[in-house]
Order: sequence, then structure tokens, then C-alpha cells
Amino acid sequence: MEIRLIAIVILIVLVLSLVVFFVARNRGIDTWKIDDYRTFFIIGAVFIPIGIATDNWTFSILGLIFLILGATNKDKYLDNQKV
Repeated sequence: MEIRLIAIVILIVLVLSLVVFFVARNRGIDTWKIDDYRTFFIIGAVFIPIGIATDNWTFSILGLIFLILGATNKDKYLDNQKV
């Protein structure tokens, strides 16, 4: 019984995600455009220590991926940051 409930919830989330994606695509919204890579760098810099502190290697690996993604695209940082 519990497995069916989990499968139904996953199916509903998948269907809703697809609906949102196709509606956004049909309205001309560019869903894959990345505006600022600095965000990835900051998220990576935060996720790595959180993963180490909680002994959760998933956070550490994701943090490393985000950090590398942000660092390799440093030339695409937006300069109009408000402080």
C-alpha cells in the first residue's frame, strides 16, 4: 500500500513538472537560459562545508560540481550586482 502511494505521488509530480515545462515553452519563455553563473559558485561554496559537517557526501559532491561550474564560467558573471 505504501509503495503505491509513493509511486502515485512521484507520478503526479512528474506530470505537473512536464505541464509547467510545456506551458512555459509554448509561451516563449526560455527555460534553459542561465543568467548568472556566480550563483552556482556561491551555492557550491555553501554546499561543500554543509556536506562535510553533516557527513552527507551528496551535498559535498553537488557543491563541488556547482563550484566547478561557476568557476569555469567566471567570464559570464553579471556585473550589475546590488549590494
